[in-house]
Amino acid sequence: MAVTDRLPGNYDLVFFDGFAPEVRILRLLHKKLRDGGLLVCANLSFAHEDGEAELNDVARWRPAGSIEGGGTRAFVKNAQAAM
Repeated sequence: MAVTDRLPGNYDLVFFDGFAPEVRILRLLHKKLRDGGLLVCANLSFAHEDGEAELNDVARWRPAGSIEGGGTRAFVKNAQAAM
């Protein structure tokens, strides 16, 4: 996270691979994406309930499709929502 914190942000696309991201990482990635930007997350079959809850927060994310039987999913960032 030390490197991610220093990135300037306003990205069109963020791809997260590895184990499913923790909520704190999802929230940081939300800040780094521009409104309407796309987050692609792999290995969501390993996601904890709190990570799933974050990605299912319709005020913050809109589903944009999936592959690999739903293990990799894409989400569009909705306009900045209050944290």
